[in-house]
Amino acid sequence: MKKSIFLAALIGGIIAFVWSMLSWTVFPWYKSQFKQFKDSEQVSDLVREQVTEGGVYMLPGCCGDCATKEAEAEWKKNYERGPIMFASISPKGEKFSMVQNIIVQFVMLFIASLLIGYILSEFKSNSAYGERVFAVTVIGLIIAILTAIPYWNWWHFPAGYTIISFCDAIVMWFLAGLGIAKFAHPAPAPKKKK
Repeated sequence: MKKSIFLAALIGGIIAFVWSMLSWTVFPWYKSQFKQFKDSEQVSDLVREQVTEGGVYMLPGCCGDCATKEAEAEWKKNYERGPIMFASISPKGEKFSMVQNIIVQFVMLFIASLLIGYILSEFKSNSAYGERVFAVTVIGLIIAILTAIPYWNWWHFPAGYTIISFCDAIVMWFLAGLGIAKFAHPAPAPKKKK
C-alpha cells in the first residue's frame, strides 16, 4: 500500500476525529436530544435490581421466544402500550477512561479513512479532486443510511436525533474527504511509448 494512502488516512482520521469531538462536545445539537428521567436515582436502583448482567436489553422483551399465538399477542399488546426501550446496560458501572475512548475513536476513524483512501487510489488516473471528495461524501451518506435509519425504523429513535446523526455523518466524511482526496489519488497513467 502506498505511503500516500497512509498519509491520507492520517489526515482524514484527524479531520473526522476533530469534527466528531466538536459535534458531540461543542455544538448543541446532540445535547438537545437527550432527555432526563424524572428520578434518575430511582431508575438506576430499579435497573440494578432487575439486570443481572451487562448487555443489550429491550422493552418489551424480544419476541423471538413467542412460542404461541397468545404469547405473540401479549407481546404486541405490550409493544403498543409502551414503553419501548432499546438500551445497552452495564449494571455495575464501568471505569471511565476518556483516554481509552479517544484512542479507540481515532483508531476506528483512521481505519475507515485508510479503507476509503484505498478505494480512491483505485479510481481512474485522471479523476479530479472534486470527484474524489464527492465519492467520500457519498460513502458518508451510505454510512448515515445504514446506521441512523435502522435505529429510527426499528427502535423508534426520535426523528430529530436521526436527522442529526444523518447530517453529522455526511458532514464528517465530506470534511475528511477534503483531506483524504488530496493525498489518496490514483497513480498517473503510464506514458504511451512512441
